[in-house]
Amino acid sequence: MLFWQPDTLATWVDPTLTFDDAGRLTAIDPKSGSQRLEVWGEEMEVPSWKAYDRVTTPTWTKVDDYMTQCFPDTATADAPFDQDFKIVLNIAVGGYGGAPCTWDSESCTTVCGGAVGSELVISDLKVYERS
Repeated sequence: MLFWQPDTLATWVDPTLTFDDAGRLTAIDPKSGSQRLEVWGEEMEVPSWKAYDRVTTPTWTKVDDYMTQCFPDTATADAPFDQDFKIVLNIAVGGYGGAPCTWDSESCTTVCGGAVGSELVISDLKVYERS
């Protein structure tokens, strides 16, 4: 799930959503804690959510600097997200530069469990606008 506000972006994996009697989203509760997963042969702690804030996220401030410098007369504080756009879902499997599983690699069936070439099926996509 993606939560998008003017100064915050947050993502969750399988949160619990709470709605009021009118069907409005009132709360998003992440799964508790994090999971220990093996990623590229290393055991890692992977959280079920992540939040980015406009003033503390370096890449966000770089975009703001770029838009202000290159488009001083037209860029708004919300640029480039102040224009219509499409949501693109991209779930990448594999990798480059030392990743144990890459396209055309024999290790994909053993190391990555045959994930490369798998199919992503999205059962539901909803967009809520807070008014």
